[in-house]
Amino acid sequence: MWPESRPGRGPLRHGAWLSLAHHATGDLDLAVDAARLALRHLPAVSSARSVALLRRLHDELASAGPRSPAVRDLLNDLRRLPTPR
Repeated sequence: MWPESRPGRGPLRHGAWLSLAHHATGDLDLAVDAARLALRHLPAVSSARSVALLRRLHDELASAGPRSPAVRDLLNDLRRLPTPR
């Protein structure tokens, strides 16, 4: 995937896009895993576009929430995204 120790916007966006790609192929487990890795980088990111991408991820995954506890937990975390600085 990417070096987890590398902070910042790049790894967050990479993980979010990867999550969207996994969701598009129907692999919810990998979509959640990639999103979780992306969220680890959120404290180092203040980009409004990056947060908007995470909000898009929330919207894309919302329909899978009722059938997946892991997606439901992720959606709850994505609902608590900070307001971009």
